[in-house]
Amino acid sequence: MINGVKFAKNVAEILLSEVSDIDLILLYGAFAQGRGHPRSDYDMIAISDTKTIDWKFVLDGVPVNLWSMTWEEAKDLILGKDGRFWSIGASSLAKSIVIYSKDADMLSKLNNLVLRVTEGGKSALKQAIERFDYTYGLLWRLKQSIELSNLLEVRILKWDLFNELNCALSAVNKKYFLNNWGKQFQELSTFDLLPENYISRVKNFIVSKPEENIEVVSKRLEQFSINSTPVVDDEGRLVGIITLGDINKVYRRLVK
Repeated sequence: MINGVKFAKNVAEILLSEVSDIDLILLYGAFAQGRGHPRSDYDMIAISDTKTIDWKFVLDGVPVNLWSMTWEEAKDLILGKDGRFWSIGASSLAKSIVIYSKDADMLSKLNNLVLRVTEGGKSALKQAIERFDYTYGLLWRLKQSIELSNLLEVRILKWDLFNELNCALSAVNKKYFLNNWGKQFQELSTFDLLPENYISRVKNFIVSKPEENIEVVSKRLEQFSINSTPVVDDEGRLVGIITLGDINKVYRRLVK
């Protein structure tokens, strides 16, 4: 198993040898939270008011995503200037590991900023209320797309709706997500305020289980007018995707 912090320090050394004027380098995401596995990316942030960095590369066979933000952008993220981004992005700073700090003042500056993360939740809630008409509009557009059998549009709108609802629930419960979309069912289960049977209804809405009968999955695809569905295990982890094409191949083999 890769040592997450040690590997991130190697990346930081490479970055600092190429780029100057970096205030902080942070490790966030799965490895920062102790959930990294061999297929995980390394997600890192460089904070600098003078340099723009957007590196995506592979080091020793490991994908690395390193991007930069200014201190003003970091402040906007923590304080929820974009409420939807606060819900999924606040953890990139609030739950990060500092790999490099130019000096103690930079580290103190980050810590003081993270202490204000709850202010971002209030801003996110206000924005969720303001976006009610947009979210309701997604439902109307989804209905129209289903009636027109626009499968691609249906799939996109379902995920847009799921994202909007989760952002609103995140703000209402004053909790930002540690995982990206599609891996949040366990976190949602810890929320105090949820619509009745929300998680099970959303799961049935967009995903299937490995042990499900192929006829059940086929009916779900037909019911929601989509041509594919993610397959997840009991912990909500993606284990595959099944499409109408896959199902049709099985049926053709059975007919033969």
